[in-house]
Amino acid sequence: MARANTVTLLSLDRFAKIIGINPAHFNQAYAPSLNPAVFPINNVCSDIWFQYDWQSNQISREGLAMAIQNAEDDISRRLGYNVAPKWIAQDIYQYPRHYNPRVYGNGLNVRGQMKSISLRSGKFLQGGRRNVTLIGTATTAGATLVYSDEDGDGLDETATITLTTTLTDACEIKAYFAGNSGNQEWEIREPKSVTISGGSVILVFNSWQLIDPDLWEMFPNANDEPATVDISTTANFITSIDIYREYNDFTQASSQLLWEKNTVISGTFPNTTCSSCSGSGCAQCSLTTQDGCMQVRNVTSGEVVPIPATYDATLGQWTGTTFGECREPDMVKFWYKAGECSNDFLRGVTCDPLSNYWAETITWLTVAKLDKPFCSCQGVNNKIAWLQTDLGASTGDTSYFLDASLAPNPFGTRRGAIMAWQRVEQLNNKLSMEVHTI
Repeated sequence: MARANTVTLLSLDRFAKIIGINPAHFNQAYAPSLNPAVFPINNVCSDIWFQYDWQSNQISREGLAMAIQNAEDDISRRLGYNVAPKWIAQDIYQYPRHYNPRVYGNGLNVRGQMKSISLRSGKFLQGGRRNVTLIGTATTAGATLVYSDEDGDGLDETATITLTTTLTDACEIKAYFAGNSGNQEWEIREPKSVTISGGSVILVFNSWQLIDPDLWEMFPNANDEPATVDISTTANFITSIDIYREYNDFTQASSQLLWEKNTVISGTFPNTTCSSCSGSGCAQCSLTTQDGCMQVRNVTSGEVVPIPATYDATLGQWTGTTFGECREPDMVKFWYKAGECSNDFLRGVTCDPLSNYWAETITWLTVAKLDKPFCSCQGVNNKIAWLQTDLGASTGDTSYFLDASLAPNPFGTRRGAIMAWQRVEQLNNKLSMEVHTI
C-alpha cells in the first residue's frame, strides 16, 4: 500500500530505508511477545511511526507522503518531466491556430505534416491509459498467501504470494489490499521480489508491509497513546491480497479532439448566448468530440501529434481517419505515460523505475521542507538535523558561507534543499548544452 491517500513516485518504505528508519517501527509495528523480543521498543529510543498526524506529535506517514509528493512536484516542474513514469489523464491543450486569426487551418504545419503539441511532461513513453485486470486473490485459507519464519527467530517476517498466471512481464504484476479495485492508493510497495516460473507468479514481501490497515487507524487508548501493532502474531496481518496486472491500455483513446459548436439559436448565427447551460446541460453548449490516438515527434520534450482515429478490435490497432468536423479542432485532450526510467529498470534488474539518484534527491528535499519533528532515534535525527540545517542563516555560535548563486534557489537554503537544487540544475544545464549542440 502507499500507506497514505497520496500516491508518490518514491515509496514510503524506500524513503525510510534511505533515511535509516527501522522498517517495522516505520510501519507502526514491533514484536514484544517473542523471547527475546524482536524490533523492541526501549526506554532510550522509540521511533514508532503512525498513520496520521493527529495520532502523534511527530510527522505521520500520511504527512510524509504529502511532503514527498510536494518535493516530487517541485523537482518535476523545474526539470520539465517526472523523475519516474506516471500516467497523466485528460491533459488538455488548445490546438495550434493558424497565424491568421480569421482563417481556419487544415491541420498541417509548414512542412505538410500534421500539427504537433508540446506536452507539459517530457520524457514521453506511451500514449494510453492506466488499466488493471485482476489476476487473482491470494488468501491464507487457500495457502496462496503464506507467512513464514525464514531465519528461525520466532517472527514470521516473510510473506509469500503464489498465483497462477499466463503473464510474462513480472513488472506488470502489482499487489493491492483486497477489495480496492486496484486503486494506486492501495498498492503495496515494493515487493522484495517478483518472479514468474512454471506458470505461476511469486511475490515476496516483508510481513510488516501487510499489516491490517484498520490497525493503523486505531484511536488512542485510555493512556492517550496511539496503538502500536504487535507482529509477534500473524493475526494482525491481512488474510487476503489482490494481485493485478497494471498496464498501459492502448484500446482506449489516447487523444480526444474537441470542437466548439456553431449553433443557430432563435435564428441568430453564430450564437452569442445559450439559455440552458446549467443543470444537465444542453447539446448546443457542449463540445463536439472525436476519439483518436497520438504519435510522438520528440520523446525528450514530449512533442506529440494528435491523430483522429478509430480502434479496430479485430486488428488490435488504431486506424487514422479525417477530422469529424470540416475544420481543425479547437482543443485536444491527451492520456499518456511519461517520465524517466532508471538504467536498472531498463536492464530488468528492478521493477521500480525510480533511480537511486532521484530517490535520494526527493528524500533530501522532502526532509529539508519538513518542520514537524521525526519520530526517530539519535542516528536518524542527526541525519535529519544535518539536512535541515539552514546554510543561509547565522546564529550566535555558527555561521555559514553560502555561494551567492545558491541563495535565490526556489527550493530554499536548507542543506537538503540546496543539495537537491544542485542535482536538478546540473541536469538542466546538461540538457541545455545538448540542445544548443544539436
